[in-house]
Amino acid sequence: MPEYDFIAIDFETANEKRESVCAVGIAAVVGSHVERYSALIRPPEFRFSHWNMRVHGITPEMVRNAPTFGELYPSIRHFLDHPRKWAHNAPFDASVLRSIAAIERIQVNAEMQCTCRLAKNLLPALPNHKLPTVCRELAIPLTNHHDAASDAEACARIVLQLWSPQLRAGGNPTSAARTDPMPARPNRPGR
Repeated sequence: MPEYDFIAIDFETANEKRESVCAVGIAAVVGSHVERYSALIRPPEFRFSHWNMRVHGITPEMVRNAPTFGELYPSIRHFLDHPRKWAHNAPFDASVLRSIAAIERIQVNAEMQCTCRLAKNLLPALPNHKLPTVCRELAIPLTNHHDAASDAEACARIVLQLWSPQLRAGGNPTSAARTDPMPARPNRPGR
């Protein structure tokens, strides 16, 4: 197993509950090489909201025979245990990870850096800092927004463009990207 420089992660949820994870996308980065991984997940409560299905296109039929997060965890643990994790809107994804890990009684470090916050600090003139907007500004392809693997890869490419140059220049991009934990609340609008 390669030693990754960092991991980018994205979760999709079946409904407004944070623990209702129905998909995970992971982009593992070594140098400028991005390796993608994704899986559908059967949520603990098998309830899908029409809003969420409209956003990500995942239906109950698609995850009916998928593993639960607890069943999937051993195969993705090496990604989730990585000390350098990123997400776009990291407070949401970290809260999803904390919530599903608590349900499954799994100890996991949910701390993540946030590319949305990083973009707000380094690209303040953008009209907003949603993933498609930041990707468009940086000419990063976002082939299927709200597909967990596609969003995770886009997040990784944002890190490669914004964080890595800041680090090489002697800046401290981590402080520009650190987030405070997000309390549980309904789904993430405008992501």
